[in-house]
Amino acid sequence: MYDHPTFDRALKLYREWQLPSEANYPRKLPLLNSFRSDRQMRGRSRRPFEGYSVLLIQHHLGPMLGRMEVLFDAGVKPENCWFVDIPYSTNGHVWHELRAMGCPLSQAAGPMNNPLRIYNDSQLARVSDIIQAIAEAAPEKLLVIDDGAYFLRALSHLQDGDRDITHQFGTDAGQTRVAVVEQTTRGHRFVSSDTAQVLLDEIQAPLVSVARAFTKTRLEGVFIGEAVAKSLVATLEKAPTPENVIVLGFGVVGRATVAALKDLGLRTSVVEPDTLKDEMIIATGATPLARLPSTRRESHIFDLVVGCTGYGSLALSHRNLLADGAHLVSASSAAVEFNRARFIERANDDDFQSLQLTSPMLSEAMRETGDITGAIHEPLTFSATSEFDRFDFTFVNAGFPVNFTGQIESLPMPLIQPTHGLLYAASVEAMERLDKGNIGIHDLNEDDDIWLFVEGMRELDDETIWAYS
Repeated sequence: MYDHPTFDRALKLYREWQLPSEANYPRKLPLLNSFRSDRQMRGRSRRPFEGYSVLLIQHHLGPMLGRMEVLFDAGVKPENCWFVDIPYSTNGHVWHELRAMGCPLSQAAGPMNNPLRIYNDSQLARVSDIIQAIAEAAPEKLLVIDDGAYFLRALSHLQDGDRDITHQFGTDAGQTRVAVVEQTTRGHRFVSSDTAQVLLDEIQAPLVSVARAFTKTRLEGVFIGEAVAKSLVATLEKAPTPENVIVLGFGVVGRATVAALKDLGLRTSVVEPDTLKDEMIIATGATPLARLPSTRRESHIFDLVVGCTGYGSLALSHRNLLADGAHLVSASSAAVEFNRARFIERANDDDFQSLQLTSPMLSEAMRETGDITGAIHEPLTFSATSEFDRFDFTFVNAGFPVNFTGQIESLPMPLIQPTHGLLYAASVEAMERLDKGNIGIHDLNEDDDIWLFVEGMRELDDETIWAYS
């Protein structure tokens, strides 16, 4: 799928890429500006966002600044923007720049820096607080650009708490009309559930998803895989060389990860239930496994585990497969890969003596304040006791995705701008569907999707777009 000279050149440039400083980070997304110009030539409005408030539940990284500039030019007012960041990716400079643009700090969720908090619960609470504030402000129209279906999850959570919130959103007089965009595969799974579809019907909202867009699966996936592999190599440079590695999942990210491990000459096994991929795994020099081993023996003791499934792939019961000093690296979104909540919960359970958190930087005072700048990227080290011995293992980057470290970029602008184009296109489509009363879930229209893919490939061949450092 990715045997193409354009990909080869882009990946080569990425491997040689040096991150620009925050001070000279650009506010430009050439592909998005070209898309807007093309759509205006076809009769689309130049300012389709006029009259809308916007809730952005998004990674706060450098390329977001370019998209915000476009949104403002397209009719959004900074004072009508609301923000919930994805805590493990947030860059402080981006927050500073958003405020300088006129976006009110009072309309942004407070920081979440404590890696010992249960991530999903904390994020849900942050989104719920912003939703209630928006409901009180009662804008006429609201566009939600989401990364993980947090808006609908939070509405469901608020309903479960006997808070009558959904009646404030809808199409009746006095209600806020809502259009939603979903970015991620994880979010798409939730919005496809009965719970989410009932909510969309109740608030009479259309939702346009880009999770299955051709551009996202063909362009974004391969580069995210490369970003994970690059971050993994950087992690391994700071740790003892692993003797026995296991990669969980052999999708796009898993393949890039295994390729990086092959280049390092590491002995690697790959857990992939789809046995049709066995030949591809063997071709990399790795050993295919249909599932994680159930018993501990010498060949099944791993000192590096890389999770690439997008699901909960490593349970508490699997700790008997970990070598002393093992590192666990997540390569998928949010905090789902290693069930970190369960590990942390049991680490603090006095009745469960076989697992204890020992990270020295996380003192009791830190746990109590919950506001520790930068701590969300600290390693979490556990001491565990099995029937065999006592051993330590560490969640790298607190168990969050290894390619998000708080820097201004996770992927260079030239590689991630097609995704920002998709989010813009989906936003316009969602608002148009709201006007037409087309509620429910929709994939992004094929015309916009293919335009962004073709032009995205064309721009990747233009090396001048990399010259912004």
